[in-house]
Amino acid sequence: MKRGVSFQIPNEYGNYLWRILQPLEIANYMWQTSGESYVVVDGELDNEELFNDYAIVEGTDFANRLKTNQYYTIFVELQAFPFGKTVNQVRTYEEFIDSDC
Repeated sequence: MKRGVSFQIPNEYGNYLWRILQPLEIANYMWQTSGESYVVVDGELDNEELFNDYAIVEGTDFANRLKTNQYYTIFVELQAFPFGKTVNQVRTYEEFIDSDC
């Protein structure tokens, strides 16, 4: 069973991930990303994905990408790990408890 926080967002282009995560200190973490989100270019959906599945992204780069782009999000799973800690994919509650996520 997975644990976490879920959000339903409007079915439209925007920067909803930025707006949801903005209260966090995004830059203070390494982010493991997965899901399906596409960048919007000139008001049109592009083939470029917002991020790659299971990529590990430094917090400042991640925040910048979320803040400066418009995108269309289908689904996303994000895991945040403090700098200097092991980043590993967390699939179960037990793995979460044993991780620094």
